[in-house]
Amino acid sequence: MLAKQKKLFSPALKPLVVFLASMGVKPNHLTLTGLFLGLLGATAFFWNYPVALALVLLAFLIDGIDGQLAREFKTASRFGAYFDAVCDKVVEVAVISAFVIHSGAQNLGIFAPSLSVLISYFKYRGGKSEVHTFFDRAERLTFFFFVAVAYYFLPGTANSLMLFFSLLCLVALAQIFFNRFKELKKKSFIEMVKSKF
Repeated sequence: MLAKQKKLFSPALKPLVVFLASMGVKPNHLTLTGLFLGLLGATAFFWNYPVALALVLLAFLIDGIDGQLAREFKTASRFGAYFDAVCDKVVEVAVISAFVIHSGAQNLGIFAPSLSVLISYFKYRGGKSEVHTFFDRAERLTFFFFVAVAYYFLPGTANSLMLFFSLLCLVALAQIFFNRFKELKKKSFIEMVKSKF
């Protein structure tokens, strides 16, 4: 849902992207910067919570710019896409795990990092067609960021918020699974009909 809104934000970011390109910044430089800031933000949850929020927000924002820089200046590559995806998942797991540990979230909240990444895995392993859920990566990270901010002001909410986050991940996983199941069942039926004739 939010990923579809990229076209709205792209024009606003274009001057920044052009400036970065003029300074010789490459998409992989931004990916590495986002990785560094995300990992630093994850550790900052244990020593300075407001700094952690700022670093994590900056890492999430940079993550949206590297791809636009690659597309805008036709420097996209298979390695860059792979490198970006791996770094994204590392930051996602590190940040959510650090928050869960710091906040003491329990119940299903302890599974939040794994569930979040499993959504990407289910989408990837399901086939070539793109499946979107109500809780894709942009939505998960936005929701997570609001959870982290809410926890700062209302510390007793971590368990409930991360439990809710985990449940949303489970619903998204079920949505992907059933969409893929219907798609594969339809393909199997079509292949069976073709083989009969």
